Amino acid sequence: MSNEHRYAAAFHAQQSAEKAAKAFLVHHDLRPPRTHDLEELSLLIKDIDPKLALKLKKLKNLTRIAAIYRYPDAERKSVSVATIKTAIKGARAFYNVVAGHIIGKTALSKRLIP
Repeated sequence: MSNEHRYAAAFHAQQSAEKAAKAFLVHHDLRPPRTHDLEELSLLIKDIDPKLALKLKKLKNLTRIAAIYRYPDAERKSVSVATIKTAIKGARAFYNVVAGHIIGKTALSKRLIP
């Protein structure tokens, strides 16, 4: 997998986690800020669900990696396939927990994103 494809995969994993975090905030009648920073979003979620916030905070490196793809002038460093796979797995798990919270616990057993 080329570096460009790795960055693209990380970008989309970051977007999945970001959108899930913002959906969680909206579900709790909060207006999410205009940010792509997963750590910043985790601070807002912390007051509602500290465990979920911790899961999101663990994905904070995705913000930096995704910026490389999003902004062509960003400093480029090689990203390993293992790092990308871990990021995708973490973003998938975060998304599934949020979806389960919003639409019901049965969503967790169905694993919305396999």
